[in-house]
Amino acid sequence: MPARFWNFGPTGNLVWRHFPERREQVAELVARSLEDGLDDDSPELPEQFEYMIHVVGPLVLDRIGVRPVEPDLLHRFCQFCRDMLAYSGPDPDVWEVEHNLYHYVVESIDGPRPVEVLLRADPELVAAVRARFPGSWAEPVG
Repeated sequence: MPARFWNFGPTGNLVWRHFPERREQVAELVARSLEDGLDDDSPELPEQFEYMIHVVGPLVLDRIGVRPVEPDLLHRFCQFCRDMLAYSGPDPDVWEVEHNLYHYVVESIDGPRPVEVLLRADPELVAAVRARFPGSWAEPVG
């Protein structure tokens, strides 16, 4: 019998892949979702934005530009963002991934200090975000 893999949804799968140190939090989100659905005929996985709020936010977004972020984690975060920008699954999933990227990453980082950190780490990512979301991640002043 071939192995079956869990599918946490497009954002959840990217979170699982890029942030292994937070897989326990992903598992807790999934377990809580299953518990909430015990009385339903078909329980659902967590909403995709929950991975951003409960996993990516505390791990990276709340720290970037405020406290140092380890180089490896910053690199994985940049790759996570690149993968979100490049996502090309089914149409509803593409919209949801872009929505999560914009609302939980781009808007969270839109300030001079975090943008400066990202410019040093991955200038091509910053350029790609600026191209996709004009007016976001303005040039640092000074």
